[in-house]
Amino acid sequence: MPYAKDNSSKHASVDVYLIPLDGFNESVVNQIANIMSEELGINVKASLSAPLDKSIYNQERKQYIESSLNEPIFRVIPDLKNKTDQTAYIGLARSSDKASLMYSPLNGPADLEQIGQKY
Repeated sequence: MPYAKDNSSKHASVDVYLIPLDGFNESVVNQIANIMSEELGINVKASLSAPLDKSIYNQERKQYIESSLNEPIFRVIPDLKNKTDQTAYIGLARSSDKASLMYSPLNGPADLEQIGQKY
């Protein structure tokens, strides 16, 4: 069963897990985890992707049903089952702010130069 990408982290204290959902690029999430660890001074780990069933998507609200996210996430990181009271789900949306990690769309090299190397 997949755990965090870095197997040595299985026994290390992890402050924050970043769990890519439904095909979000795992390598991007790993890069974000590394940047967050460095900048915040906490242990942030990226996990493998957790595929989501379309039946837990609320079409009217255009978002997944939070209470239904536990099952796919626990398949990726089973140890989180005992920590649900410490768990928060945060969805990151695209941003038009070039200072944001979630800036989109990238229209070419000029955009990349403006947002800097870390992003």
